[in-house]
Amino acid sequence: MAAAGKLLSWDTPPRNGHEVYFSRDLYEKYSLAPTLSELLSLSRRKAEDNANRSKPGRENRISAGQESVPAGVKKSSSDSAPFQEPRVPYPYFSGLTEGKQRRYLFLLSTYLNAEPSRIDLSKQNDYSQYLQMKEFVSQEVAEFLKFAQNAARTCVEDYNSISEEALLYSERFLNSCIGSVKKYPECYTLHEVTSIMGGKFRTELTLKLEASLVVLGKVSLLKLHFPKMPAQIQLPPNIKNESAVTTPEQRASRLHQDVSADPNAEKLASKYCPQVVLTSESLFTLLNNHGLNYKEQWELPVSVKNISVAGRIVEPVRVVYIDPPLPKKEMTVREKNQFFHEFLADFHTTKQSSVSASTPILDKPHRDPENLDPPETCPGRQMRVLEPADLDFDTDVTELETFGSGSKALNVSKPQSAPAKPANAPKIGLEELLRMEKRLLSEVSGGAAKRSSKVDDHPASVHDGRQSLNRAPSTGLGLDCKGGSSGQGAESTAAGPSGKGAPVVQGHKSDNNPHVPPCERDTKEDSLNTDTECENTNNAKPVVVPSSQSPPVADGPKLPCSTKDLPEKAVDSSEVPDQETDAPEKPKLLEGFSPVGQSSKMQTELLKEPPSSSPERAEVGTENSSNPTPSQTPLVSVVSSPEPGQSTTAGTGNLPKLTWLSHFRGSQKGSLRDAFEDLAEYEAPPQGNLVYKLFRLDDLLLLVRCSVQKADLRPRNKKIKRHYPVYVLPKLEYQAFYGAEALTEGEVCRLWTESLLHSNCSFVVAHIDALTSKLFLVEKLSAEGLRRRFGTFKPANSLNILQHVLKKVTGLQEGSYLLAHAAGDSSVTIRKSCLEKDARGTYNLHAAHSDLPGPPATLSVPWVPLDPNVVLPYHGTQGRVPCTFPPRPADAKKDHKHPFKMSTVHEILSKLTLEGDHALPASAYATVKAYQNFDADRDAAAIETALKTKGVDEVTIVNILTNRSNEQRQDIAFAYQRRYKKDLSAALKSGLSGHLETVMLALMKTPAQYDASELKAAMKGLGTDEDTLIEIICSRNNQELSEINRIYRELYKTELEKDIISDTSGDFRKLMVALAKGRRNEDCSVVDYELIDQDARDLYDAGVKRKGTDVPKWINVMTERSVPHLQKVFERYKSYSPYDMVESIKKEVKGDLENAFLNLVQCIQNKQLYFADRLYESMKGKGTRDKILIRTMASRSEVDMLKIKSEFKRKYGKSLYYFIQQDTKGDYQRALLNLCGGDE
Repeated sequence: MAAAGKLLSWDTPPRNGHEVYFSRDLYEKYSLAPTLSELLSLSRRKAEDNANRSKPGRENRISAGQESVPAGVKKSSSDSAPFQEPRVPYPYFSGLTEGKQRRYLFLLSTYLNAEPSRIDLSKQNDYSQYLQMKEFVSQEVAEFLKFAQNAARTCVEDYNSISEEALLYSERFLNSCIGSVKKYPECYTLHEVTSIMGGKFRTELTLKLEASLVVLGKVSLLKLHFPKMPAQIQLPPNIKNESAVTTPEQRASRLHQDVSADPNAEKLASKYCPQVVLTSESLFTLLNNHGLNYKEQWELPVSVKNISVAGRIVEPVRVVYIDPPLPKKEMTVREKNQFFHEFLADFHTTKQSSVSASTPILDKPHRDPENLDPPETCPGRQMRVLEPADLDFDTDVTELETFGSGSKALNVSKPQSAPAKPANAPKIGLEELLRMEKRLLSEVSGGAAKRSSKVDDHPASVHDGRQSLNRAPSTGLGLDCKGGSSGQGAESTAAGPSGKGAPVVQGHKSDNNPHVPPCERDTKEDSLNTDTECENTNNAKPVVVPSSQSPPVADGPKLPCSTKDLPEKAVDSSEVPDQETDAPEKPKLLEGFSPVGQSSKMQTELLKEPPSSSPERAEVGTENSSNPTPSQTPLVSVVSSPEPGQSTTAGTGNLPKLTWLSHFRGSQKGSLRDAFEDLAEYEAPPQGNLVYKLFRLDDLLLLVRCSVQKADLRPRNKKIKRHYPVYVLPKLEYQAFYGAEALTEGEVCRLWTESLLHSNCSFVVAHIDALTSKLFLVEKLSAEGLRRRFGTFKPANSLNILQHVLKKVTGLQEGSYLLAHAAGDSSVTIRKSCLEKDARGTYNLHAAHSDLPGPPATLSVPWVPLDPNVVLPYHGTQGRVPCTFPPRPADAKKDHKHPFKMSTVHEILSKLTLEGDHALPASAYATVKAYQNFDADRDAAAIETALKTKGVDEVTIVNILTNRSNEQRQDIAFAYQRRYKKDLSAALKSGLSGHLETVMLALMKTPAQYDASELKAAMKGLGTDEDTLIEIICSRNNQELSEINRIYRELYKTELEKDIISDTSGDFRKLMVALAKGRRNEDCSVVDYELIDQDARDLYDAGVKRKGTDVPKWINVMTERSVPHLQKVFERYKSYSPYDMVESIKKEVKGDLENAFLNLVQCIQNKQLYFADRLYESMKGKGTRDKILIRTMASRSEVDMLKIKSEFKRKYGKSLYYFIQQDTKGDYQRALLNLCGGDE
């Protein structure tokens, strides 16, 4: 170009983009200066090859394609990504031209995640075009996914292929996993069978982080630089550092490291007393139970232990340990292949360098407590305090010490409702108690000595009592002279940077904090007496000591005083230091403080059992009323970790309040986050890292052992970069030639679980081609991006299942258990270890895991749908929309092999009367299908157990009956009758009530029995329910009507036609009788266009054309012709009449006859839309017409509910699932949602 005298044109904009496409910076960054050898080879190439490479069309396609690649997709470094050849050729071309595909690809990358309210007005036209094109593309995407699924069935061998390396790795890994099973008990016996989801469903349930306790080990850094995509991720033959490669045995050992044998977990459990201790894998296993079929199979070892709380006189607490899940007993080839590629992906995305696991910022900071509303009380575990049986706390043991000359005897009275002393309570000798007091006294005296030289620097000032109380109401634990608890607050002394203590009130930053003065009767010498007895009053005027050194750490006890001995006039603050300096012979302590006396009082108070009458406790740091009631007993908080340079010595005014009660009443909001652990007391792992965190699930406290997979540098602000956790999800795919597969519910649950464990975690999805072992796409996801990928995954369902299962295991007694769930089962089995190997019903765990997992019994192609919103590099370079067929070539001839576009083919097929679903099975559009692992006896036993449960376990009954086909439900009823000698429907009727009873009884009948019973109920007694009569008779085909007539005759000993005649009249009677006979022609093999035209003319002549209406003529045509024929007739009718058939009916007839004809025509035109309208009518407005809702859901769930849902959403904008959620509740709602088959 330089030789030609032409200069480069910088800052060239693209044709369809908005950013600079070619600039000097990009040129200098990506240009490659050719060497002499490369120039020589270029000169020898053929002229035609050079001409082909320099075609402008090719360059235009590349440039237009590159601008369409979304920002989140990693581009290929090559000039153009290779086009993927499909395994099965495409059957036809796209309905979009090449130009339209490029345009839509650009709009997709621009507006995929855009919020309509934030789109600029200048771009509204583009956004409207995007929505219009999206609607058209969605239809083609649906056709493409059907093609891809059929192609997967054709290429089923692809899913069963596995390389030798992958097979060897998976065998070694699984053998090591199987070896870990031997450490658990061998035999188990059945203990309990429970529903996987029970209790009240709570949509607001959350798993909340309480504290991050211990972080140990190192975390590897993330590596995502791949020079060329697709990237080969095979293990290199020559590895310099072999120790960097994790062997299958090491990986299995880390995966199956029991938390029940973890010394770190045991120490933390004895300190914080959680109800459940589990690993992150166990947590994911319990959360990964979603959908209606619960297809995941798992086994979890459970160990229930009674642990002692170190250093505290309490009964042993029961803690449940849930170890990592055992290997599956059945496994597909795809799952085995996944193990090997997870290892490869981890190796290629990990740098050799690492940082300390405490370096990454794992969690988002919690909100400032000052900006929060007063938190609710959080009830925790109630534990029994073991009161020493050999001590009488009525006696003042402080008489044994001489602490000043003016001490008085302390009279401590027992609480009025003291708990009975346990017979087996451990005894504490007097000497041991005295040693504890001396140790406490030495700590208190040491802190007081450090402060004695600084008292003059902080003169106390006297303020008005009301003003002080109103300014800073305290919530500390106050102890009065009689050992009772007081609602009045007490101050706490926090050490400043220099080690100085200053009284402050926790939760307030005011410099003026209430301080209770000593009693007036105490002189300068009496202020040091240990056992001063005073009375409590509410008229004391506190002395406020200013402090600005450090935030509060813990509350101190309330200092006793008496108002009757206070001076009538407050003493000036300047006199306080003068009074103290006049007594140099006495050591300085806080006025009114009695160390040993207070320690005895605290011991007496803390040895009380917490009263059951006030379960709700106020929290430290929250604002109470200025006049708290004595019944309010605030909780103490866990001591915060000291700041650098801060003294850790307790002050005199800050008595230790981290007592047994701190752990009895559970974790408090804002308290456990400040928990500080000495890492030297815990064992770090030899490789990797371990993180121990406390979570709260409603009233359950969980200790979770997890890890940080990788860390990556991200900007925290404009200038600072910090390390954050990253989770890499290797995704093995078999359709890279068609597109990227969507995230499955299990994969979404895995990423969501990681976001629960580490709220700052980001995600990387590594898409790997299973056929070539190449990484073809690296996709970064944020937490917000993950939420957009949820699809049908419902976090609330997983959390409710987790809570229900954990509540079950927390009720188990001490011992070893096995928590098991079979694939597709709606119940969880709890087995307890036993010694009898040959007992009946014993489950041998070692024998069940003696060999490698076999293939599933019901093997199917594990096909995963493609994601139409993920753009691959070759989509951008070729200008192709994901999940669409290729556009027609511009030079294609008319006699091409596929002469029609997809839309043309579909248009032609839709006009043929022979088009239908004849090739599909009857249950193709059903939401309730036959259950795969069906066992009628097991289901019958589970229903009987649910009915006998106190309060009836409705969840189990609903989950069983709504997930079995009608034929299977009849088998359950037969097995129930055989086993328990009673009718299942009668048992359900006596155990259930309300609308749930109606739904369950409807499901227990056959379709014909249910329709017959509904028809009988519609005509029974005075009056007739014409709506029910019309709906059933107009919407059933000949076979269904024939069966209804037979069942009606058997059940009610009369003919259906006879009852219709007796309950109806006129032309309405004639129409109903004609339809009930079921004589409609259903032969669709021949299309008679002459008859179509004749019938259309007859309908017009019998109605709109003449005065009056020839109703018999209408009845003959509409009850005898086939449905496809009548659809053509109604279309042809428009050419004769100025109105369509519906409008003609409204003009010609009225009353029940009009309603019947309208329902009949709607069923003929679109039966699924007719039922969608019926469902909408049943739920619109205030109230719900439950009878119509139940009948439609029960009768169509095994017929065409999928089509009904589609029509419902298309017409009304929101899903049927959403409407049911808004209009129903409880187990009735759960039953209908199961019949609905999930949201779309």
